[in-house]
Amino acid sequence: MPVEERIPLRKGEVNIIANEHAAFLALAENCTDGENLIITIKPPNIIRDRYGLSSEIIWLTYFPDGEDGIPPDKLEFEVLDGISQKIEGENPCILVQGVEYLARVLNQKDVFNFVRSIKSMKPTATVIVAVNHQIDSWAPLGVVTYRRKLKIPDPRVILGEPAGDYFRISRDEKNADIYIGSIYDAEKLVFSGMSIIKDVRKNVYIDCLDFLLKAVEEEKIVLFLKDVVDTLLYKNLKVYIKPHSSILHSPVSALLEETGLEVEISTLVGRDREIRRFEEIIEDAQLGMGKTVFVSGEAGIGKTTLVEHVISEAVSRGFIVLRGRAYYSNSEPYLPIRDALKDYADSIRELIKRGPIKE
Repeated sequence: MPVEERIPLRKGEVNIIANEHAAFLALAENCTDGENLIITIKPPNIIRDRYGLSSEIIWLTYFPDGEDGIPPDKLEFEVLDGISQKIEGENPCILVQGVEYLARVLNQKDVFNFVRSIKSMKPTATVIVAVNHQIDSWAPLGVVTYRRKLKIPDPRVILGEPAGDYFRISRDEKNADIYIGSIYDAEKLVFSGMSIIKDVRKNVYIDCLDFLLKAVEEEKIVLFLKDVVDTLLYKNLKVYIKPHSSILHSPVSALLEETGLEVEISTLVGRDREIRRFEEIIEDAQLGMGKTVFVSGEAGIGKTTLVEHVISEAVSRGFIVLRGRAYYSNSEPYLPIRDALKDYADSIRELIKRGPIKE
């Protein structure tokens, strides 16, 4: 990483960083190794191999054979207790990774309170929160210091078909190690499949995740995949997943990106025409020609994902993006515009109060 791209941190404050790879780089570049603490949903061996960090690690996992693993739903109690015992030095750095997953297991308010409890416990600590999606919704925790996406080196969770020998979970009966022929098979896999997968000693290929998402509740799929990823990555194996648009538009997407997906999960399948049109609109806006655009369609077809992609593209070109929302229960005039301007004004006041970034 070039020197001019050094990731800034506000020392002694809560820093929101655009993705988990950038967050780990910020920790390595700005904080003294050995005095830091990492709270993560990623297996510790992956972090140590990838970033060469010797920091204390609290691994949030349901995987029973994990290294110092604590179940994510015990975050508020066991993890806070562990933090009080592991923090060393007067000005430690504490990195929290996997917040979108934690917000699904608990809720976003609980994650906010958890991070604030860390700061209350150690007011001089520099806290880094790695966020992959909807960055602005996490901004109330602190200041967004870095937004650029960085490619994860040596990814272990990959969209695509593996080469060589692998263990296959498939709807193709002839080529499957675990055959998913019906909704019953899908439910059985999610509830008891880990008894088989935990003994696997080769890379796993899931070519039917799109079907699983239709057959089983999404939240159960998220928890199942987390166990699969933890089990295999802990054994230095890889997880391959056949790409499908339904995966990219599901709650599974954030989990996969947080665990090291090779192909950015924000990639849109079958939306080339819409993306090209939005790029033209952004280019026109850069020339001073603004437009109003309506994105419509049935529920679940990816409207939010498309808009998030457009927002990321606009931010990467230097635009400031304001967000406003309308609500069925509120008919106040111009509410989305007022909502967007209020959030922007609040963020400006917060930045003025915080002052310049300390080198």
